[in-house]
Amino acid sequence: YRTVLLAAASPPVLAEPVSIGGALHADGATIGNVFVPNAETHLGVEALAKFRALARARKDQGGAATTFHVVYNALTTSAATKVELGLLPVATRSLGIVVGSAGHGSLWYLYGLAHGRGHAFRYVGIPERMRPEAEDAFAFDRAKMRALYDAGVAVGRDEAAWADQPPPNPVPESKGTLL
Repeated sequence: YRTVLLAAASPPVLAEPVSIGGALHADGATIGNVFVPNAETHLGVEALAKFRALARARKDQGGAATTFHVVYNALTTSAATKVELGLLPVATRSLGIVVGSAGHGSLWYLYGLAHGRGHAFRYVGIPERMRPEAEDAFAFDRAKMRALYDAGVAVGRDEAAWADQPPPNPVPESKGTLL
């Protein structure tokens, strides 16, 4: 279990991959950062029958069959940042942009998947006011993590914080810089 967690917390370039069963593994977001099980194949017979009945009842009442509730564990916007020249600072910033873009693309994928299957879509992410605590995804500061957790709980409970559509592409506003 610890080995799997270590591999999941090992971003490429910044940390060595972890060997599990003779194969090298790294941060799961490298390949894909969402998993959406299909109710048809992941539920038992009884649970699937209940799911289908509930979905039919909701559709009969004029609503969506179900709602995808997505908790996006990241900021939905990217800020322009000065980056020092050097392999590690440029690699760190580049990886952050890649992972953020992949996460943003996943929100749109889930949005399309939900609507394609007749479901509603709702998502919530880290609020902009928490940017100072959330910007360095590779740092672990106990006080900042606690503040992010508390903000996440509050935002999750706030019905107005949930959006029906992902935000536009989070391209950072730059002043002639790439990163």
